[in-house]
Amino acid sequence: MPDHGVGRQVALKRFAVGVQPRKKNQPAKSRYGCNRQRCSQLIFCSNGCYTSCFSLQVDIIAGKIGGENLRGEVHSASRQQVLDRMVYVSDNCGMKTATGSDSAHTGRKLWEQSDTYTFKRMPPLESLRSKLYLAALAITLAIGIFLRLPPGLFHAKEAPLRVLAALHPKPQDKTGGYDERVYESYVNIISNRGITAYPDLLDSYIEKQKTMSGSMLPPLRFLYIFFGYVWHSLFGTPSRAALGYVSSAFSMLTLLLSALFAGRVGRPGYALGVAALMAVAPTQLHMSQHALIDGFFTFWVLLALWALWENLQAKDRWPWLILYSCALTAMVLTKENSFFAWIGIVALLVSNHWIKFGLVSRNLIIATILGPALGVVILVWLSGGLGTLIATYQLSVSKNYELEYAILSGDGPWHRYLIDLLLVSPLVLILALGALFNLTREKKLEWFCVVFVAASYLIMCNIKYGMNLRYANIWDLPLRFLAFSQLVKISSFIPRWHSISLIAMTALVCGVEFRQYIVLAVNYPLYELVTPGLMHALKILKFSTEISP
Repeated sequence: MPDHGVGRQVALKRFAVGVQPRKKNQPAKSRYGCNRQRCSQLIFCSNGCYTSCFSLQVDIIAGKIGGENLRGEVHSASRQQVLDRMVYVSDNCGMKTATGSDSAHTGRKLWEQSDTYTFKRMPPLESLRSKLYLAALAITLAIGIFLRLPPGLFHAKEAPLRVLAALHPKPQDKTGGYDERVYESYVNIISNRGITAYPDLLDSYIEKQKTMSGSMLPPLRFLYIFFGYVWHSLFGTPSRAALGYVSSAFSMLTLLLSALFAGRVGRPGYALGVAALMAVAPTQLHMSQHALIDGFFTFWVLLALWALWENLQAKDRWPWLILYSCALTAMVLTKENSFFAWIGIVALLVSNHWIKFGLVSRNLIIATILGPALGVVILVWLSGGLGTLIATYQLSVSKNYELEYAILSGDGPWHRYLIDLLLVSPLVLILALGALFNLTREKKLEWFCVVFVAASYLIMCNIKYGMNLRYANIWDLPLRFLAFSQLVKISSFIPRWHSISLIAMTALVCGVEFRQYIVLAVNYPLYELVTPGLMHALKILKFSTEISP
C-alpha cells in the first residue's frame, strides 16, 4: 500500500487545487471535484486516482484557484506564478511542486506547461460513460416527446404516423370539454376578423357574460389564443386541432426545459433522472393531448423559475434578466389569474434573506415587477382600455361563483391538492414529502422547490370553487426535483450499489407513473382532473357520481 502522507505545505497546495488525499482503504477510483463549472476534463495519476475538473483550466489562467486560505495569495499571483506552483500527482498519489525535482516523478502530470496549456485526454472508460449518459438522456427525451405527440398524428384516418399507432397511448376521451370549445371559438373569431378585432371580442364577451348564469373563460388569455391562431394560419389546421398542437409542442418544450434546468444545477445524474420522471408525468402527458391552457402556462412559469435561479447565481447578467422578465410577461398574457405563480416567485426572493439561494440585486427586483406590469399594459392595449379589462376580469370572477360545475367540483379542504396528487402520482408525492425531512441549509435547490410550491399552494388552496389538479401542473417539476433528490438520498445508504440502485428505483417510479397515465386517461375517458373522475378511473368509486364539464 503506498504511503499517502504529505507535509503541511503539500496539503495546502492540494487544497488549493481542489484535490484531497486518498484515505486508507478508500477505493482507488474515487471522485474529487471543485465547485467550478464543468469542462469534462479529468485529472488523474497512474494509480487510477482521478478528479473531475469543472473549470480548472480557465481558473488557472485567470489566477482563481479555489481554497479560502490561499485565495488572496493566488489571486495576487501572475499566470506564470500560478503555473509554476501547479502540482503533480505521483504513482502513490504524493505531490511534488513544479519547482521541485521532476526526475523521480513517474506518474502523469496534472498540467503540462506548453504553449497551449492543455490537459491530458479523458480516460477511455470515463469517455464511454459520458457517451452512454448522453445517449440515455437523448433516448429519454425522445420517448417523452413521442408520448406528447398529438393523437391525431397516429389514430386519425390517413394519419402520417399511423404505422406507430400501436406504440402511442390513445386517450379514451374523444369529445373534449367546454373549455376547449371556448378557446376554439376565440381562434375562429380572430381568424375571421383579424387580430385587430380583439377589442371587439372582449366587448362581445362582456355583453354575453352579463346574461349568463355561469362563468365563461375570458379572452384575456391572449397568448394561448394567439399561438393557436398563428398555427391555424400557417398550417391550415382546424382551430381546435391547432390549439392541441400548441399544447403538445409546449409540453415538449417543458420537458426539454426541465432537463436543461436540472443539468444546470451541477449535480451528476440529475438531468437524466428529472427528465425521466417528467417524461412520463401523468398530468404532463394529459395536458399535451388536449387543447387546454394549463400545460402552456406551465412552460412560462418554469421558464421564469429557471431564469430566476440563474439570476440568483450570476448577478446582473442581462440575458438572464431579460429572459426572466419576458417569462413573467408571458405568464400574465397567458392567464389573467397568474398572480398565484407570481406570489411563489416573490416568496423565493423574500426567503433568500434566510436561505441564501444567491444574490438578489436591485435589477432583479425591478425585473420581477416590470415583467408582469408590461403584461398588464399589453392586455390593456389589447382590450381597448383599462375599463374594459377590469370589467372583463370582474365578470369572469364573479360569475364563477354561479357556475354549477365549479360549485360541484372545485371546492374542498386545504389538503385537496394533496389527495389528488396522491391519486395521480403517489410515489412522486411520497418521495417529495420524504425529502422535506432531509432538508439542510446546504440543499439550496430543494429549498427553492419547497418555497415555491408552498407559497403558491397557500394561495391556490384558498380559492373558492377554483381548485382543479390541472392548475397544479406548475408543481410537476419542483415535485420531481424533490422526488429524485430523495431517491439519491436512499441510494446513498448502499454505496457499493449506489448507481445501480438509483437507476432501478428511478425506473420503478417511472413505470408506476406511466401506468397511472394509462389507467387514468387511456383505460378511462378522463378529461377533467377532478377528484370524482380520478376515483372512478382508479376504481375507488364504482357508483355514478360523475359530473360533466
